[in-house]
Amino acid sequence: MSSEAKPTAASTRRSSEAKPTAASTRRSSEAKPTAASTRRSSGAKPTVASIQLNQPTPVAVEPDAAGRPLAVRRARWPEARRVEAIADSWRIDDEWWRKRAIARIYFTVVFDDAASLTVYHDLVADAWFEQRG
Repeated sequence: MSSEAKPTAASTRRSSEAKPTAASTRRSSEAKPTAASTRRSSGAKPTVASIQLNQPTPVAVEPDAAGRPLAVRRARWPEARRVEAIADSWRIDDEWWRKRAIARIYFTVVFDDAASLTVYHDLVADAWFEQRG
């Protein structure tokens, strides 16, 4: 008895010989309009609420006189955690030509259990946020 598997008709069909489907044979000019495309062309707004991704998450920060974080509290933490060290800090100034420029100072803080978190101080809004991602 041979240990080789016998090829079947399906396994020997070449991709160029694949059986065409109704969707693949429809011309682009004959494409059925979708609800999204008709909504856009009619000018109507989508009914599904838009979700904005990557929105900043506010955090409570107790800064020192120089503006460096001494303690940080996330919304789900029962209390603020003391910052043991600042591993890194940097400043971003961008889009100065727009009505609302970006001016932020970022800090990667380290807590007593060696966990780290990156937070930033939005200098335009004078608010603190957690950097995710």
